[in-house]
This record gives sequence, structure tokens and C-alpha cells, in this order.
Amino acid sequence: MHDRTRRVLLFLSLLVFIGHSLTLISHGHGHSAKALAAAGGFQSCSATDPVSVDSGDNDGFQENPFDACADGPGFALDVDSGSSTSMACRDLGKDRQLFYNYGLAIPAGSVVDGIEVRLDGWFDGGVGALARMCIELSWDGGTTWTAPKMTALLTTAETTYILGSPGDSWGRVWQDTDLLDFNFRVRVTNLATDINQDFSLDWAAVQVRYTAELPEPTATLSPAPRPSATLSPAPIPTTAASPPLGVADVPPPAPIPTATVTPSSTGTLTTTATSTPTPTPTPVTPAWRTTPRPTPTRKPAAKGLVASPISGIDPALGTALIVVLLCFAALVALYVTNYT
Repeated sequence: MHDRTRRVLLFLSLLVFIGHSLTLISHGHGHSAKALAAAGGFQSCSATDPVSVDSGDNDGFQENPFDACADGPGFALDVDSGSSTSMACRDLGKDRQLFYNYGLAIPAGSVVDGIEVRLDGWFDGGVGALARMCIELSWDGGTTWTAPKMTALLTTAETTYILGSPGDSWGRVWQDTDLLDFNFRVRVTNLATDINQDFSLDWAAVQVRYTAELPEPTATLSPAPRPSATLSPAPIPTTAASPPLGVADVPPPAPIPTATVTPSSTGTLTTTATSTPTPTPTPVTPAWRTTPRPTPTRKPAAKGLVASPISGIDPALGTALIVVLLCFAALVALYVTNYT
């Protein structure tokens, strides 16, 4: 029983090692891109126009409409708003105003998480009067609109209303280009149960929440400067070697002396040997001695460019694989020891 328990414990230890190795493999074989959530704060518009077709009086905020493009002392005013008492955002009897050019450019490829619209507004009130403001957003210059969102009931004091949230994309997936000035629009619609109500709007601002991927760090490998070495070849010693014997270097054979016989008056022959002087051979310098030998010039090998290291196996991955193999070998050894 003791041996069986020991084998079980050893087997469990091997499982722990294998699990740890697999964890190293999964974590060391790649990484996810980091992300950065950002918001530029509430932005003001720089352009506004009334909706002049099928919108109540077709004059929107007819007094000082540009004052709603800044959070300041002035405000836009819609006098005797609309031509119907409906409280529906898309009723054709309601006054509407467009606000745009918010400068909402975000990094290319970013994901829009949410859009918030801020309205600082109020109405003049009255007994039993009810009033609200509606907001719609367009991403194609006013051709198409999101579903409207409605404020709480307005009061007679300036109040800030936030429509949308950091995580509210208004029912659609936004592209970064949808927020460019020539595409993005905000439409404000005034609702009241009395056509004699006046609406005031101090600021119509927009804030976008988005997530932008951080760029991956780029490692630049700068090779260490190599010393520039110039190899000067050692001088080749000039040895006056004896040239091989050629035809021109062989001295001519000595002349054979010739004997001159002179008769003597006494009858005795006297032989006088005369010899022709031996000519001195003129040494001939071979052509290979007269032509100077060119001095070789050694050019250093061209320096190669240091390439970026090739992506190989992650060190953590390699370590994990080794651990797995060792554990597997130990498990096999244990099995062979105990069952053979």
C-alpha cells in the first residue's frame, strides 16, 4: 500500500509539472495587443443649421443658434416652438436644429465604445406644460439617423442633461471615419404639450469614448561598429635566384687548338701550337628577371549587414518543452521500474 501511495504521489507531481509547462507554452507563445481607452472631453460644435423641411415652424432655434456651440453666457432660443402638441421625437410638427463640425477625429482603426451628448437647456414653463428635448445622431451627413434618446422633463432653470454613456454606442458599430466633420451630425428636437412654449439651449456638446490599440514596440538592432582594418601584405623578398640554364647561358665550347707546322732549315720539324683566344660569353638576362613582379593588393572582405534576428522559439517555450519531455521520460521510467 505504501508503494502504491508513493507511485500515486509521484504521478500527481508529474501532472503538476506538465500543467506548469503547458502554462508556460500558452503564455510564452505570443501576446495580445494592449489597448488604451480615451475620451477627449466634451467638444463644441462650430456649425449649426435649422431643419427647414417637415419640422414644425421649420426655423429651429431661430434666435442666436451659434450660442449653443459654446458653454458661455449666451444661449440659443426657439420661440413658440413647433406646430403640434405631440410628444413624439419624430413628429413632423416639431422644431429641429442640426449641430455639427465637432472635430471628433480619433486614431484610425479605433473602436468607438460610447458617445455622450450634453444639453444645457430649459423652457419657459407654464401650468401643466410638459417639455423635453430629443437627440439623434447621424454618421452619413444627415441621411441616416440613430434611434432618438429623450431627456427627462425640462425645468424652468438651466439644467445639464447627459444622453448616452461611455459604453453606449447608440445601437450601431461606429467606424473612425463616421465621426469626421462631413459625416457626423447631432439633431435636437424640441417637444412640448403647448405650441406656445419657448426653449433655450446654452450648450450642445459631444464626447466620444474609444479604444485605440497601442503600437507594438519596434526593436531596432544596431550592430556594433566594426573596426576598419586595412591589411597590408608583407613585402615579398626579392631573391636573386639563379635562372635556369637556357641556350643563351651555355658558354660555347673551347676552340680546338690548331697546330702549324713550320719546316726548319735543319730538317727538324718544329710544331708550334697556336690557340685562338676564348671569347667571353655575354650573359643574357631572361625576360622574367627584367619584368617587375606586381605587388598583390588584398582587399578586405565586404562587410555584411547585420540582419534582425529571426524569430525562433521563445525561450520560455523551449524550457517548457524540455520540462514536458523530462517529465514524460520520468513517467516511462517509473512505469518500467514498477511493472516489469
